[in-house]
Amino acid sequence: MSAGKEIVDQLRRHKGQAAPVEASASGDRTRVRVRAQQVDEIGARLDEVEAESPPLGPGGAERWAREFAERARYLLEPLDVIEVDKQENEAIARSNPPDRSGDAIDYYEAHVSGTGRAVVRRYRYDRQNRTRQQTPMDLSHEQIRRLVDDIDASRP
Repeated sequence: MSAGKEIVDQLRRHKGQAAPVEASASGDRTRVRVRAQQVDEIGARLDEVEAESPPLGPGGAERWAREFAERARYLLEPLDVIEVDKQENEAIARSNPPDRSGDAIDYYEAHVSGTGRAVVRRYRYDRQNRTRQQTPMDLSHEQIRRLVDDIDASRP
C-alpha cells in the first residue's frame, strides 16, 4: 500500500473527530506526516504535509523541489520553483500564478531543505496590511493521496 493511501485510510478513520488529527506513513524514500483540522467524506482541511528523509547531497533540495512542482499539477494553482539557495541547499516552490482575490493573494508553498525535510503549506498574503498568514488546504482524499505519494516519489 502506498504512503498516500495509508494516510488517507488513517484520516478517514478520524472523520468527524475534533481536530487536530495527525496521520503518518513511510513511503519508499521519506516518512510523511499530515496534520488535519477537519476530515469528512470527501476530503480534509490540512494544516501541512511534511516529509522527512536522510540529508540530501549538494543540489538535492533544488532537484526535489523541481520534481515535486512538476508532479503536483492537480493543486488549485501549479507550482514553480521561485527561490534556490545553493549555499544552504534550500529551495522554495510556490503557486505560479497564485490566486488573487481583492487584496488577498493565496498560494501553496513547498519549502525543501537539504536536511531532508520538505513542508507544503498554504498561505494568504494581505496586500493592504502587508501580512502573511498560514491558511488551511482543502483537499479531496484523492488529492491528499497524490500529494503524499508525489512528495515521496520526487525525493532524489
